[in-house]
Amino acid sequence: MELRFPGPVTVGGYAPWRSTATSAASPLFARALVLDVGGQQVRLVLLDLLLVAPRLRDRIAEGQAHPTWVIATHTHSGPGGYDTRPAAQLAGLGALDPEVETTLVTAALLLIVGRPLLLNLAGFAAVMKSFPRSV
Repeated sequence: MELRFPGPVTVGGYAPWRSTATSAASPLFARALVLDVGGQQVRLVLLDLLLVAPRLRDRIAEGQAHPTWVIATHTHSGPGGYDTRPAAQLAGLGALDPEVETTLVTAALLLIVGRPLLLNLAGFAAVMKSFPRSV
């Protein structure tokens, strides 16, 4: 799902003074994947962000029936303004913008509740092999 933000947003990932953007040269996305193995599910949410803020993670995972992992691509071309922690705001994300945070949470929830890509894994195998030391 393409992320679209209302109005200009702070560009995340840079020290003060940060630039703002009204559009992106390349689209930013939210993606979700639900893995189901024998009725056990885990939900993965990948966001085009610098990092995952604790409150953002908690808002997305809250109320989910299955474990939900929120992952960031670590882009320096994504939005800032979604972290409540003062150190994160100062170091690279800029002041909290509730509209940015809400946009991210809404996109993630639409993907994991509304229309996730569900993979049923038929099986999984792991192999270990030892190799002799070379001289």
